[in-house]
Amino acid sequence: MRIFTYLFTFFILQAVQHLQAQTSFSWTGANSSDWANSGNWSPSGIPGAGHAVSIGSATNNPVLDGNRSIASLSMSSGSVLDLGGFALTVSSSGSFTSSTVNNGTLNTAGYAANGANFAAKLISNGSSFSTQNSSYTNKFYDLSSRLIYETKFS
Repeated sequence: MRIFTYLFTFFILQAVQHLQAQTSFSWTGANSSDWANSGNWSPSGIPGAGHAVSIGSATNNPVLDGNRSIASLSMSSGSVLDLGGFALTVSSSGSFTSSTVNNGTLNTAGYAANGANFAAKLISNGSSFSTQNSSYTNKFYDLSSRLIYETKFS
């Protein structure tokens, strides 16, 4: 009976971890600009590695409180993300439509940008890039090839 209890507990914990990895968080900014305030996210909580994040236009724009990692990032028209001088690592890809990312480093596996403004260091180690009507006022690094190069857009 004890083995059954341990196995049951193990499988329940595995199921909970799997569900957490599938969680998508949307920024509401209901309380403040603090990324780490769970009341600013729907559902309530703080996104981390394995979580999908979407940021739309809000009264309180999110400001990163430290280096963070998430699975994916989608920013819609009018949204602003202030990296607070820290680094945000997006393990898969990002989508940026008429949005702004500033004040830090954004690490992505690839991205699609349309009308976006990157006033942050953008580092991408993926092979999927698409930019239309976007501006880069800091440095962009493409680490997807053997040759690492730096290109500055303005």
